[in-house]
Amino acid sequence: MSETLQLFESLDGQFADLPALVDIRQTFSYSKYFQRAAQVASNLKDAGLRPGDRLAIIGSNSIDYALLVMGAIQAGVVAAPLSTRLPTEAIAMQLNQIDASHLVILNGDMTAAGFDSVNVHSAEELLAENTTKSRMSLPSKQSANQLATMIFTSGSSGNPKAALHTLGNHYYSALGVNQALRFETGSRWLQILPLCHVGGLGILFRAIIAHGTVVFHDSSQSIVESLVDNRITHLSIVSTQAQRLFEELTIHRTQFPFLKAILLGGSALSDRLIQSLLSLGLPVFTSYGLTEMTSTATITSGSDTKIGSSGKVLSYRELKIDANSEILTRGQTLFAGYCKGKSVRKPVDDGGWYHTGDMGKLDSSGDLIVTGRKDNLFISGGENIYPEEIERALSTIEGIVEAVVVPVSDTQFGFRPVALIRLFNSSDHVLIDSLIPRIRATLANILPRFKIPSAFFLLPDNVDLSSPGIKRDRKALQKYAEAQMAKSIRSSE
Repeated sequence: MSETLQLFESLDGQFADLPALVDIRQTFSYSKYFQRAAQVASNLKDAGLRPGDRLAIIGSNSIDYALLVMGAIQAGVVAAPLSTRLPTEAIAMQLNQIDASHLVILNGDMTAAGFDSVNVHSAEELLAENTTKSRMSLPSKQSANQLATMIFTSGSSGNPKAALHTLGNHYYSALGVNQALRFETGSRWLQILPLCHVGGLGILFRAIIAHGTVVFHDSSQSIVESLVDNRITHLSIVSTQAQRLFEELTIHRTQFPFLKAILLGGSALSDRLIQSLLSLGLPVFTSYGLTEMTSTATITSGSDTKIGSSGKVLSYRELKIDANSEILTRGQTLFAGYCKGKSVRKPVDDGGWYHTGDMGKLDSSGDLIVTGRKDNLFISGGENIYPEEIERALSTIEGIVEAVVVPVSDTQFGFRPVALIRLFNSSDHVLIDSLIPRIRATLANILPRFKIPSAFFLLPDNVDLSSPGIKRDRKALQKYAEAQMAKSIRSSE
């Protein structure tokens, strides 16, 4: 018999009047939140959706987005958030991949043109309030096995896969994070990560379980302004946002009396950046997570954040390192499987372990140290190279705030590493040329010669070279580096 969960409290409970969702225009209490979500569930039923159907959602973060996700769950419909950064053709392919029958577009982010294979609904239709008609009654309990969401992996090292999650996956993921970060009633989490990413979507569940508040970031404000004005206690950000926060604080030193936790994740983080944030007295927690584990799997202790560590495994998860140094995971947050059409495939071994493709080790304290991706490995002149090792070395050099290393074809060695770097407050191509001798000299004291990049270029800001999620698209950056190398060779001839 399936376990039942009490996710949506009774409307007349003690938490009914607490703030649940906040944006620049309005505040939704928990009572209003759940009432409106129940209305959405009723509207979905009227629109022809049935339990198990897949509703694709496209839009930027908003209260309406949260209502659609929770309304879908109450209706037994699978919510499938898609990225607004994808072109129409790519979205159409994803709709087909997940066998979506219905699509709703929010915030005017896109038109319905090109989506003929699905029923396209306006946000107004699905969010409409109807006081003359009885709303769908609020379910008192939900099955932990209920299929709840479908989220595409970042695709940073391959084609994105559609990961199917149960309500239980989200519930236990949220419980573990809330315990580790002391997110509780009265806490306020800034929603700045996109809801089409598992790390962003997870915030909605953490808030409901803790009866905390989700505050939607206003893009017209800086991160610092949002933290102060909204009395934020918790913040999830990725590398580029963390760098932006640090740059803002170097100009305007600000105190955050309410802030309990800054959760860093999403991609490889510079040790220098983490140390810089810690030096400002910020409550930094580094982590390791993946879509297949419904977001965060490990978190450091805020009182002892060790540089280079991703912390210890959270409650409701298990983690181990196999004989080949690959990270394996399982537990109550492990996803239901990859979806293709109506079929679902859960790739686990005989012990129920999911092989992440990430490489790592556990230190003497049991903390996870992530060393790289198995599929990022390339061979140069017979030597194995993990780009992440070179990236970590580059991040120790003053002035470099981000580095991505990719393999570029070479007639002599097969492949050679090329570094794409971002400099602190600079996009000056002349400056990078002047820094290369110092960068090479510094790396020579850290790395063997064959791991020192053969060329250095500025990391492009072009959004087309980032994946639809929150990680860099290494395949696209590899093509960019190859083009830059060809251009450099032509100009030197």
